[in-house]
Amino acid sequence: MAEAEIYMAKDTFVDFSQFGGPVRVNLHATARAGHPIIAANPTMWVPLKVDYEVEQPKAEPKTARGKASSG
Repeated sequence: MAEAEIYMAKDTFVDFSQFGGPVRVNLHATARAGHPIIAANPTMWVPLKVDYEVEQPKAEPKTARGKASSG
């Protein structure tokens, strides 16, 4: 499984590490992997998991590829 791309805040908290002052992070706020606010508060974030994935289209049967239609 690939590493999570988006993380969600587990609770509301205030980050004092950067951004020129305190930043309120609300419950269920999201951030992309690698964002400094996640690195400063790693225990406050959980990977966002997809509940409904898009199914990949099935490949065409080999017999149907490249066949010219008659008619």
